[in-house]
Amino acid sequence: AEGIQGYRRATSQAGPTDAYAHEPIQISRVELLNSGQPSLGVFQSGANAALRVSYTASRPVPSPDFRVEIHDANGTLCFGTVASGLLGTGETTGAGTVELALRLDLVPGCYMFSVGILKPLGRGAYDLHQKAYPFSIDADRRITGIASLSHAW
Repeated sequence: AEGIQGYRRATSQAGPTDAYAHEPIQISRVELLNSGQPSLGVFQSGANAALRVSYTASRPVPSPDFRVEIHDANGTLCFGTVASGLLGTGETTGAGTVELALRLDLVPGCYMFSVGILKPLGRGAYDLHQKAYPFSIDADRRITGIASLSHAW
């Protein structure tokens, strides 16, 4: 499984770039967690997961927003969320971490997380790692489509 994850990282469509190196806050690390432990990126459909985003602010930054998106292998946006005010209403400086807990109700396949730190009021990005963190979904039964909706026969 480690080899598969390494291959996915090497062949992912995009990733962190130097385009945002001049910005005052940067994503320093992104971890995909399964039951609180680091994951190799393979989950069962419907599994609970967490995405931990570590950041470093080199100077005070007013109330950054955090964005997470999931795209499938074809680039289709499957999920997206933006959180404002996670760090309070004041300025952020130094190192810190935010964590998104989510249930991966997706059909089997390959996916990529995008992670960003955004400027308030939609004024652009401080840092953006687009489609940089690959993971896979597996299932015990045949499921098709994009979402794995809870159901019973």
